[in-house]
Amino acid sequence: MDKRVLKLRAPENLITLLDRVAYWRGVPRSRLALSILADGVRDFSPIDTLSIFSIVKGKINLSDQLLARLISVETHGGELFCTFCRSYSCSHVQRAKRFLVTARRSIFSSMTTLDHLGEKG
Repeated sequence: MDKRVLKLRAPENLITLLDRVAYWRGVPRSRLALSILADGVRDFSPIDTLSIFSIVKGKINLSDQLLARLISVETHGGELFCTFCRSYSCSHVQRAKRFLVTARRSIFSSMTTLDHLGEKG
């Protein structure tokens, strides 16, 4: 993938807040900025750039074409957590939640019942 450099000028108070959030999440400022930019672009993109790659032992691995990498979403304390963004609310987590809801509906709608056997009595 062709990596290009993007330089931004931002007010100092915005950079300070970005640094605080990056420190709190435990990620570099550049990764946090990349995650925020990707989420913003995804909101306006007509193309779905996230797809489910695999599900293994409580981890949902997403293929993110926008970032050109695999992203793991895990459960932490009963909630989904993105290991790339170190967030509970990024677009990776939202996509994993949508997948789980759709899969659950599919499973429950295809379940058969024993109503057709009737009761003998």
